[in-house]
Amino acid sequence: MPIEPPIAGTDPNRSFRLLVLLRHPLGALFLLVPTVLVIYSPALDAQFLWDDLFLVRRNQLIRSPLFCLEAFRQTLFDNASNFYRPTQTLTFIANYWVWGMNPFGFHLASILIHAANAVLLCLVLRQVVRALLPPAVDTRRRADWTALVLALLWAVHPVHSAAVAYVSGSADSLAMFCCLSAWLACERALATAHPAARGGWATLAFVGLMLGLCSKEIAGIWLVIFGMYLFAARPGLGTRRARLVVAASGLLAVLFYLALRHLAPLAAVPPPPPKMPAKWLLMLRALGDYGSLLLYPKELFMERQVFAAPGLDNAANEALYLSLALSGVGMLTAFAAGAWWPGGGRGLRRAGAVWFLVGFLPVSNLFALNASVAEHWLYLPSIGFLLFLAGVSVDLPWHRLGLPNRAASAPALALLILLPAAALGARTWFRTFDWMDETAFYTQTVHDAGDVPRAQVGLAMSLSHQHRTGVAVEMMREVSARYPKVLSLRLNLASALLREGRGAEAKPILEKAGAEMIGHDNNPRETVAVVDGLDKVATADPTWPERRRALLASALQRNPNLWELVLISLHEPDGRSIAPEQALAQVGAFADAHWWHAPARFMVGSLEAELGRTAEALVAFRQAARLDVHDDGALAAAAALCVQADRLDEAVALQETAVRRQPDSPQQRFAFAQILARHGDRAQADQELATANELVRFVRR
Repeated sequence: MPIEPPIAGTDPNRSFRLLVLLRHPLGALFLLVPTVLVIYSPALDAQFLWDDLFLVRRNQLIRSPLFCLEAFRQTLFDNASNFYRPTQTLTFIANYWVWGMNPFGFHLASILIHAANAVLLCLVLRQVVRALLPPAVDTRRRADWTALVLALLWAVHPVHSAAVAYVSGSADSLAMFCCLSAWLACERALATAHPAARGGWATLAFVGLMLGLCSKEIAGIWLVIFGMYLFAARPGLGTRRARLVVAASGLLAVLFYLALRHLAPLAAVPPPPPKMPAKWLLMLRALGDYGSLLLYPKELFMERQVFAAPGLDNAANEALYLSLALSGVGMLTAFAAGAWWPGGGRGLRRAGAVWFLVGFLPVSNLFALNASVAEHWLYLPSIGFLLFLAGVSVDLPWHRLGLPNRAASAPALALLILLPAAALGARTWFRTFDWMDETAFYTQTVHDAGDVPRAQVGLAMSLSHQHRTGVAVEMMREVSARYPKVLSLRLNLASALLREGRGAEAKPILEKAGAEMIGHDNNPRETVAVVDGLDKVATADPTWPERRRALLASALQRNPNLWELVLISLHEPDGRSIAPEQALAQVGAFADAHWWHAPARFMVGSLEAELGRTAEALVAFRQAARLDVHDDGALAAAAALCVQADRLDEAVALQETAVRRQPDSPQQRFAFAQILARHGDRAQADQELATANELVRFVRR
């Protein structure tokens, strides 16, 4: 709140001197960064879950810095989406390069980006609030304190946990980091008289905006907000010509970004769900849901909805949807009243309302999206909401509460600020534990959200992996019965039945799914699940091989970029592999079309070796090793081929690199010891053998 402490020097109290230090930008840094690190520290032990399994664990495009330019030619989710996120892919490449598949590093990066955003936001809000408060002797000091408090409340608000504690949610935080950096760089460029310095800051601003747009489309809204700030709140910043150049540069960045998007094969925008209410009604419901989350963030979960899903009784949520719509109307009314209400904080209230509504517009359901509401979409609009509340606080009758505008003591001010910050921070701390692992995540989501099929199936699969297949099967049977038209639910049920050894029950489910797929455009992974399942239970069916070929041919024609489809097509229904020459032609074509795909190149090497082409196999294995900076399998395979060809010096070098990539792998050290012994390096071979045995004993302990 914009209630400032006494003027410096009037109170020798140590607590007041500490507050004076916090007002400095470095003081804000030392307050905000440790606070974020402490609150989100439980996430450092969290695992990959939800979309992380696709965007990180199975993503071949993040395995080497060689793919930095290729990231701009690809979309997320195996080219099956319209999500263009090259900046996010670049951060995943850097994380994988440093940490491998250790989730700790990915979570640490997300938390540090959020902490940096809090500091950058504080710096930006200093300028924004100074421009919006009425001119006064102490405007600068009041603005600095207001900015610090708003940045603190924003940083600890639990609604942002999905953008911080969840690795795949980092697109919003990346976009904000890039855009706030561009904002500050642009301000410096406009305020600098030296031509070289002005050009340097302008270049940084342009690059920051481009990276922000390539993080997420919401960066375009940051450009709109900065434009309103530059032309409405700070018309005196730079000359009119300079501000017009800034606007033209922003437009150029957007056009350049749109051109980059055309490099990637974007999928069509998903159609709206069936039986969806009118857009304006969905907008009010979403607005009400977001308002309740910002004011009282109790129930936080993924897969939020503000309309009845297919198969669910709409009457069961009629009261909830009505209350959300009324809350949305209430928020619009509050924004309108705040903009009309006179007083010293009216500028903040108007700017906050506009900031929130402009940030809300793209996710308001007026445009087709992959969901109706999502907590991480509040990462940008929540700033405007807090700015609006700050404007309200300026004109509240604080003197009736015993807190005049010049607070009587620093402890009173600290208490007024820290109580809500502590409450929000505590909620964020506990919310962070929901992201620890799949079981905790799905259990809490089902507990809070209720009827969320994807979460229920995820919980069932998690229980199945814990060998609690009986419970998992019953859960999936119940969900698939409620949503009989959702094919993925039935396939998950069949998968659980197969894992429990109940193939006779799984077979009719798979047969029906296979019949539905013929001649239709299906999710390719669903085709893989059907084929893989029927390979286990339909071996005695003479019609299955022909139907299998038809299914795979149709799926491959529509989805040639899915590696799992290629893999399963390399085997016959009885599990036998197809001829090496035929397999090499198919795999080689995929590897050539996806030069960055390390497993495909590794399989090319394996097939070349099977055909006795050692030179070609070594080339393929070396290429696969370059495509994954942490993979040791291709190097070990190449070393084994060199041993067979009696090229021992080359084998030693290859296996030594494999050991460096995976120093804790006993298997690689045993292989290295054998190669060294054959090479004649007995002492080093004994040393490697001793290290391998020690690693085995450590694992057993």
